[in-house]
Amino acid sequence: MQKKLLICSNSTKKHSKDFEESDVFVFAGKIKLDMYEKFNNKYDNVVVIGGGGCIDLGKIASKSNLVCYPTTASGACQTSHSVVWDNDKKLSIRTMKPTDVIIKEEYLKSLPTSAFRDTYSDAVSHNLDVLYSNKKTIVSEELALRSMRILKNYSTKKEVIIAGNLAGDAIEITPTTLLHSLSYPITGRYKIPHGEAL
Repeated sequence: MQKKLLICSNSTKKHSKDFEESDVFVFAGKIKLDMYEKFNNKYDNVVVIGGGGCIDLGKIASKSNLVCYPTTASGACQTSHSVVWDNDKKLSIRTMKPTDVIIKEEYLKSLPTSAFRDTYSDAVSHNLDVLYSNKKTIVSEELALRSMRILKNYSTKKEVIIAGNLAGDAIEITPTTLLHSLSYPITGRYKIPHGEAL
């Protein structure tokens, strides 16, 4: 029998009723080494409703099939790595990318205002890291610029998530640089959320 897992956040766990046949894990905080070891490659089918941390855990847990419903602009759906913490040291673990990404507006309604502000900052920072990188390409630069145009003129949360995914595509090509390098020690040492640190 295939093992099924739903990963959600506190703000999206009410939607777990949409996936009744799955084990449910409510994620909060950071992925630490013990959590990585507990979930690593353990589930055949994983569904994620949530932000970057939830999606990163889904990429770790999934053996083959991963469906993500992103609720933030982290861009984690578009990258082939997950962030894991060894105490206050950030590790980048190679993972699979989701097999399907669906932006469902109903799932975005419960995103707290502070989380929306922080995830907007994360998307902007991804784009700035790419645009000022010596390693940017024509493709990554265009993705980052498209994302920035959406972020400048958005009218719905869905548009911000789309912009975040474009920024995720950009950092998959041109990895993050100074802004993110400075933010990780702030998060690791002082427990300040990633977007706020950025």
